[in-house]
Amino acid sequence: MQNARAQTVIVQTAAPNASPTVLHTASTVPVRVIVENIGPLTVFLGYAHQDVISSDGLPSTACYRLLPNRERIFVLTPKQALLACSVGGLGLATVNASDAIPVV
Repeated sequence: MQNARAQTVIVQTAAPNASPTVLHTASTVPVRVIVENIGPLTVFLGYAHQDVISSDGLPSTACYRLLPNRERIFVLTPKQALLACSVGGLGLATVNASDAIPVV
């Protein structure tokens, strides 16, 4: 079992041809990721680029919205990534990751 990993991440602004911020990528085991929005802007989250930023540079309707001072828990399958963007400026999030199914 790996120890929990925590970090603060600056979330890039959504724009045409922009790449979303990678919050975490699971390795070879499922991972539980807790994302807390600690900035003043809404953060948009998803599992694929097109789920987070649509072709017109705005957040897609297929993503999750995380309002300021809120948190959300995601479970990533092996090799899956969690991506994010914000609108109107840079966002700020705290990301905590740990094994989804601890094995002793």
